[in-house]
Amino acid sequence: MHKKFLNKLCEEIPLNLRYNSKYNEKQILGPIVYASVDNAFLESLNTELRNRPNSDTIFYHLKSLGWNQILELFQNMIRKNHLELRRIYRLIGPVKVAIDFHDIPYYGKDKGAFVVRGKRKDGTNKFYRIISIDIVERGKRFTMAVIPMNTLKSNKKAVEDIVNELKGIVKISCILMDRGFESVEVYKTLFRMKKRWVTPVKKSRKIVRLMDECAKADIWKTVYRLQCNRNYIDVRLLIYRTEDGDLVGFFTNMDAEPEQIAELYSWRWGIETGYRIKKEFRARTCSTSFAVRLFLILLSVLLYNFWVSVNVENWLLNEKALTARKVRIIFRIVIEQDIG
Repeated sequence: MHKKFLNKLCEEIPLNLRYNSKYNEKQILGPIVYASVDNAFLESLNTELRNRPNSDTIFYHLKSLGWNQILELFQNMIRKNHLELRRIYRLIGPVKVAIDFHDIPYYGKDKGAFVVRGKRKDGTNKFYRIISIDIVERGKRFTMAVIPMNTLKSNKKAVEDIVNELKGIVKISCILMDRGFESVEVYKTLFRMKKRWVTPVKKSRKIVRLMDECAKADIWKTVYRLQCNRNYIDVRLLIYRTEDGDLVGFFTNMDAEPEQIAELYSWRWGIETGYRIKKEFRARTCSTSFAVRLFLILLSVLLYNFWVSVNVENWLLNEKALTARKVRIIFRIVIEQDIG
């Protein structure tokens, strides 16, 4: 399967090499996969893979694709791979999905609209930010779409675009989001798209006071008007008391009990686990090119989905699941044999 993945990647990525090119597709893309599974810098692979172009040659071919084409190519691959898995393994029915932002630290000078600023982390406050939508059900935790953010794209537009990416692929039963998506515009967009959603509330003084008053009156479900200037929306506020006695609030458009919503929202942590694994599958680089960085980010998503699909097959065959580390080791062996 690992060799098939590499061959398929070479077929899908049109490098448009000349007839007299010194290197073929596998010798250019193979080292990128190798660096990704090794979580290493592309610029430092000379000792591991000798029969390969230098990093400048690899970067040249990636930059020639352009970030728009790179995004389209990978979205198509993610879509086709999932449709094939659904057909083979009969992964049918509505699914729970989670939407979240993920920041990849950036240490260069501000370059273009795709470098955004955020809370300082890992020695920088500049990041490449992506929004992704993941299935969060056990055994199906695939990343279904990824969109890069820029300084001009609003949360409302990002949510609308990422949800639309799933049209014709899967049916969404509900969307789970964190507090960062709490806004009138986001909720109105999801209402208009006829999607069910859940977010935890931001614990402002007003909300905390309201939840305390409701709890004392034994009221656990109410309607709350969320307002921004003259724009507003009425949503359901569900209040849940944890085992520790703390009060947790959720905004939703679903008619359900607080305990059901709290249990449902616990599934969202699947997307956080996915981000951790994707980081293990992402090559590092000193290049400041957005096209290069985006290629590495999207390749890590493709490798993560490959790992999930391998374990889906193993589960159906009653075989032991493969750890991400084992998959990485096998990829290194395959690539070393092919182009080492």
